[in-house]
Formats: sequence, structure tokens, C-alpha cells
Amino acid sequence: MDKIIASASIINEDKPQIPCFGIHEGKNGVPYLFQDQNPNGFDFRGKSTNSGFYSNKISGSCPHSFNVYLRSRSVPKRHDKAFRRIIQDPLVKAMSPVPWQYKCDQVICFSQENLMLPCVWLRTLERLSSPLYSHILSVENLTLPYVFKALKATNVQPLVIYDINEQHVHTIKKIIAEARRRNRTLILIGSVQFDDVPTLKSNLVDIINLEDLVLLPMEHIGVRFLDNFISKNELPWNNK
Repeated sequence: MDKIIASASIINEDKPQIPCFGIHEGKNGVPYLFQDQNPNGFDFRGKSTNSGFYSNKISGSCPHSFNVYLRSRSVPKRHDKAFRRIIQDPLVKAMSPVPWQYKCDQVICFSQENLMLPCVWLRTLERLSSPLYSHILSVENLTLPYVFKALKATNVQPLVIYDINEQHVHTIKKIIAEARRRNRTLILIGSVQFDDVPTLKSNLVDIINLEDLVLLPMEHIGVRFLDNFISKNELPWNNK
């Protein structure tokens, strides 16, 4: 696997810190998952190893809580088949729980034109990251301090802002600039485009019904996703 995302910063000699929650490479070269219940990192190989890094100095709580013990349990074949039908869709790919370097541009736009009830579709996909709280945000209800802090939280659970139109351009440009200083995937959904931000089209609504999507065990699928990525260096869009 290529070098995992960000290196640790040395807060002091005894407790070198990771820059955010999520996936980071340990001092031993092994990728670890860091979250509140795994503050020193979880080794997906099932071994009791020490990453050599800590997450106790990160400001705020971790937004995700992956049940790592699901990694050894297979997703039911019916659900696995349904998910494989949608995984090549750009929106599903962007919402997957891996760092942006392995799936898409760090900041990416989608048109909201054909995405009815965007919050429902997006929060269903967000379950791939086993969220403790949602970071699917309506542009009408956000504040810059909250978003700037959220962008520093993790490198696996995307942050999504929807309902964007022309009147929000100034605010969103500030958020884009801040996102590019951090490690988190930022997904923008609305009716406007931004310079240097790719705009893609999702056909998810044509591939699967919302009623079928919400039935998928997304939390379980997300953990298996992470396990395949970390343990086997496998991503489904690389195995067409």
C-alpha cells in the first residue's frame, strides 16, 4: 500500500500525535484505524501491535465509530450483490470510508438536479462510515467555525454540504480553501460549479430505489470495505 495520508506531528517526545482520526500509518509501517474507542490505533490484521502514535490531543470527539469486530463477518450475499451494483457510481465512491487519495479529488461537486430528498440518500450512504453524528449539512444551517473544525476531524468520513446555490458561493469558497489544508473529503451538492473543483454526475437514483438502499447494512459493508482496503490493499472500483 502507498504511504497512508498524513504523518504524525510530534507534540512531545513520548506521545507523537496523529493529525486527525481515521487511517494512518504506524511507526512499524502498518496502517491503523484511529477513533475514540481505538485511541492508539486498531490493527486490522487482528494482531496486538503498537502503532507508536496517539490521538488524545485531537480537539473534539471522533465523528465515527466503526465496529471493527464485523471485519471477519461476511455481508449477506443479497446485500453484497446489491451494493456491488452501485459502487462504481461516483457519489457512492466519494462517500466510501477511505481517504480521498484513494477514491476521488479531495473536493468534489455533484449536481443536485436529479437527487430528490438529498438528505435521505446522503445520510444512508454516510452510514458506510458508522457515524456517531451526521456531517451531512444543509448550507442554510451551517456556520464556518463548525465546518472548519469538522474538516479537521477525520480522513475517512466525508463531510457533505448540500442545497448550494449562487448566494452561497462566497461562503463555500472559504470552506473549499480550508478543506484543502486538511485531510477530509469534502463533497458539495447543489446548482453551482466552482473553479478547480470537478463536477460529476451521479446516476444512483437510476440504479437503485431508495427503499432498497436504506435496507443495506451500510455499517457492516463499511467495516468490510476498510478491512479489504487496509489488510488486502483492495478497493472495489479497482476490480471491475
